[in-house]
Amino acid sequence: MSESPSNAAALAATAQALTEQVRALAGEVGGLADEVAEVDGRARRSRRVLSIAIVGLAFDLVLSCVVFFGLFAQSATDRRLESLIVRQDEIRNGALCPLYGLFLRSYNPDGPAAKADPVQYERSFVEIRRSYGVLECAGPVPTPVPR
Repeated sequence: MSESPSNAAALAATAQALTEQVRALAGEVGGLADEVAEVDGRARRSRRVLSIAIVGLAFDLVLSCVVFFGLFAQSATDRRLESLIVRQDEIRNGALCPLYGLFLRSYNPDGPAAKADPVQYERSFVEIRRSYGVLECAGPVPTPVPR
């Protein structure tokens, strides 16, 4: 079988056209491969960002729980402190201030304790007067009862 030259030319032209189409397709496949690689890179970055966001959310939840429990503990401490302050005021006004008032009313520079060591006696009453002021007792400093 012998092919005619026009047939051979047609086959050569067809082969040439197919070769050009193959080259064009190869170029397109190369471009698609580059796009696939780019999309894969973006997908990796998206997964990384999503992982960081999930870790951040978990950290935020843990931190929120810590803050919540810290505020709860602070509230309990505030209530306890307020109770202690009230109790301290009760003790100060009900026991210490009357006791210090009694001490101050007992001041007698002519008494036997004052005569034994007058300097120490005065120092003691200066400290008692200072302590009475520090306690912020209601009313003025009691004056000694005349004897």
